[in-house]
Amino acid sequence: MQASSLDTVGQIQSRIAEKVGPQRYKVWFKNSTQLTLADGFLKVGVPNLFVGGWIENHYADVIGEAAREVTGAEMNLTFSIDSML
Repeated sequence: MQASSLDTVGQIQSRIAEKVGPQRYKVWFKNSTQLTLADGFLKVGVPNLFVGGWIENHYADVIGEAAREVTGAEMNLTFSIDSML
């Protein structure tokens, strides 16, 4: 991933934290997700199906809104299990 993509992902993470609050961000995002940005997609890596389902059902709109605010474009969200989490 290029440095600009890393910067953009960091900005998206910051916007998500602002929107959900520090406690919820710490519980559901800080060590439980890995965001990757490529070709109009924002991939949300999660450690397991439970966490992925919870985040998708409760925070997909927030993630999409944060990505749109940072990038100025609609992002397609995808969720996948990341074994490194």
